[in-house]
Amino acid sequence: MKPLFIPLLLAAAISVHAQDKVLKTRTVKGSLVKFETGDYLHAIIKTGKTKTESFFLAKPGLEYFLALNAKKPGVFTIEHARTKIEEAGGMVDIDRISDAKFGKLTYKAWYAATRKKMTPEQMDKTYGPLIGKLSN
Repeated sequence: MKPLFIPLLLAAAISVHAQDKVLKTRTVKGSLVKFETGDYLHAIIKTGKTKTESFFLAKPGLEYFLALNAKKPGVFTIEHARTKIEEAGGMVDIDRISDAKFGKLTYKAWYAATRKKMTPEQMDKTYGPLIGKLSN
């Protein structure tokens, strides 16, 4: 099962390039429903009774933080950005999660604390199975 999770770690967060331009930032309230995998990992967030939205992930380890808090209500910072995606042929506009907060715990605080204790490989081994359980 390990081979499934290494590509997810590598493909999870979209690379932020020097020529990226954030066009708009907004916050949404909702909860993580699942992940969809393709060239990149997408978080599917339930933002209404029946409405869901799909977002790229902008930061390393963000998928783990979301998976640990799946189904819990949270606040997500969404960047509408123009970024380079080679698979799409160059510069495209996307919506990506750049931060999340569940209760008082933010992604930034969780990631900083977790990285003090774990390498990216250890994080993948520990949290990767959660991604698999929440993926299509």
